[in-house]
Amino acid sequence: MAAGGSAIGSLRPNARGRDEGAPGSLLFSAPRLGRRRFIGLSAAAVCVGCSDADADGVDGAAADGERDASPSDTGRATFVPDAATSLPLGAIHVGRLSDFADVSAPPTYVPEARAFVVALDRDAAEAIAREADERLRPGLAHGLLALDQKCPHLGCRVPFCESSGWFECMCHGTMFARNGEHRDGPGPRGLDAFVIVVAGDDVAIDRGVLVAGAPTGTVVVDRPPAGPHCVNVSTG
Repeated sequence: MAAGGSAIGSLRPNARGRDEGAPGSLLFSAPRLGRRRFIGLSAAAVCVGCSDADADGVDGAAADGERDASPSDTGRATFVPDAATSLPLGAIHVGRLSDFADVSAPPTYVPEARAFVVALDRDAAEAIAREADERLRPGLAHGLLALDQKCPHLGCRVPFCESSGWFECMCHGTMFARNGEHRDGPGPRGLDAFVIVVAGDDVAIDRGVLVAGAPTGTVVVDRPPAGPHCVNVSTG
């Protein structure tokens, strides 16, 4: 991370949800989702628990008070998970497995879930699955993680920096690798993760289950930033 300077303060997301004033491009929204299909629900059912994405900045503690967090080959992971027969009631449908086939693409931001769906290559997914909470393993079996948008430091919304390939908090400069592991800054742990449910080819996020991020210092996938950071913080 570049030394010197201060956290970027004035950011101007354009119509595509990307910042025009930083050295990289911060991804906030514009999810590339296909038509939404809710499996296991009747035609008259509604998506329980869906909501618009929180405003930028610090989320109020009450906004997510309903759940507490408890502490080579570049192809997609292909090991087979325990299959779900249908999506659970209230799960937020985010697309089909084919929508996340490109592991080099930026994570997909899902406003309804206030989360990012991250596609991982096989090596990364298998390494993370060996250490991860068992509730995250069915998603990782398909190379997918659903990372909470909230920084575990003070709750700021953390955008993805396309130039570095990391998640970078604009409030206090905490940095997280693509897989959510803490890399730098005052955050106490990695990004928290929601459970991903896969039923057939359909992918959904279950916001009812939140798994705390890995402790600071955890490095399961050790990859440097791909380019310049979007957020600069003073180290002196």
